[in-house]
Amino acid sequence: MQYPTMDRASAFALGLLPNFAPDAVKVVIRLGEKMYETAKNAKANKGTCLQLAMHAWESIEILLYILGVSVPSPAFDRAVDTLTDTLSTGVDLLKKYVDTTPIIRTILSNRFKKQFDDYEQRLNNHKDRLLFAMVAYTFGWLNKIQTRQGITLPLVEQKNQTTYYPTTQTRFLNLSY
Repeated sequence: MQYPTMDRASAFALGLLPNFAPDAVKVVIRLGEKMYETAKNAKANKGTCLQLAMHAWESIEILLYILGVSVPSPAFDRAVDTLTDTLSTGVDLLKKYVDTTPIIRTILSNRFKKQFDDYEQRLNNHKDRLLFAMVAYTFGWLNKIQTRQGITLPLVEQKNQTTYYPTTQTRFLNLSY
């Protein structure tokens, strides 16, 4: 299995990240790099460690994408804080795994496997939380446009309940109020 390189993410870490990026995002990037370097230096089960590090980098790439397309919201800030805690835990978990001797690693293999699985689940939860923060912020923004302009379109009607969504015309509205 071939693992993706760090070229895309390291460009951000070298200072090409926009100046308006919060310091918390820079911390997340550094933690991701540290996690990747620790996984790369693993002597045993290097593939599993690298897979875990790449899974963490997927969350970081989602975070950078969200930061590139929208303004951070309070939900986004909370998601970044919890992702920072999770990545710190991941770095500690990988260091503990790499630093153990082969005999102890064999004895504790089931415990490490369970910890890795739990960590993967936490990363999946954080990815979902980040994506939800982006979607919630986007819908909130669209709702403001819809409320100010009064343009709505009944899209779904079920049991006397109508859900209104903004029309495609909202893209072309003059937002200079």
